[in-house]
Amino acid sequence: AFIAVAESLGRRYPSEPEARYDEGLAREMAGDYRGAMVAFGATVQLDSLSLVAGGVRCTACDAYEHLVHAEIAADSMGAALRDAAYWHRVAPGTPASWDMWADALERNGRLADAVEARGTAARLRGEDGLSVRWRAYYLLRAGGIAGAGTLLTPAERAGTAAATTAVISDACSASE
Repeated sequence: AFIAVAESLGRRYPSEPEARYDEGLAREMAGDYRGAMVAFGATVQLDSLSLVAGGVRCTACDAYEHLVHAEIAADSMGAALRDAAYWHRVAPGTPASWDMWADALERNGRLADAVEARGTAARLRGEDGLSVRWRAYYLLRAGGIAGAGTLLTPAERAGTAAATTAVISDACSASE
């Protein structure tokens, strides 16, 4: 039912990127990834200037993030790589674009490149670089269980077991 409502908004306001974005969200939540990809692509087309304008709200940026996730969910890895690469080229100062680039690279088995992209995103957010959590996550993804344990053991001893659990949980769900 919520897809029908979102579609009706898109028909009623065809030049409003938010209407197509809402349709994309509804389709993504319903598991209609192909339909979501179309709606998010339309959002990007309608709001493409916000990618470079640097405004308060960038609906195209939000749409790109969901577009890449929908492409990954639909097993369209080539499309995910293409769209994430384009987004981080046109908006290189946006941490989210680098995070999506890292996600697409990781899902395509390019873990070293994903680590580099994730580190760039962290630096753009003002962080020192890749956190222990992310380093351990990528080690686990690459099969480096011992190396991940070496990184996580001090965190666990320091009383951050929740972070350790989150890393292992993320690694397990990402490898499924």
